[in-house]
Amino acid sequence: WFPHSLPTARAVLQYNLAVAFAIRGELEKAGDTLKQVWLSKNVSCDIPVHVIMLALYIELQLGHADTSRSIIKQHAPQYRCSAAFSIASLTALLRLPGTQAGEQHKNSLSWW
Repeated sequence: WFPHSLPTARAVLQYNLAVAFAIRGELEKAGDTLKQVWLSKNVSCDIPVHVIMLALYIELQLGHADTSRSIIKQHAPQYRCSAAFSIASLTALLRLPGTQAGEQHKNSLSWW
């Protein structure tokens, strides 16, 4: 992801900050910063798949399996059929508590 414009360079820096927050375990700050990156996308600002993958990671770490499924369905249509299995596998791998279908998450990245 090489910045060719000022908005893209700003998005790269914000993405890196979101990654740093996620590594430190500050998932709410990471989500808020990542939201700024997502909202900055336009014709002059390229947003790579890394942003979506970080959002998916944050949602899984927060235990929001339903939101994670939604992200996969919206941004990776080739995985729609296996999204439930993928999330179940990732949830088990990360040892996250299960969630009920339709459950609302107050801390989820609702901008997806």
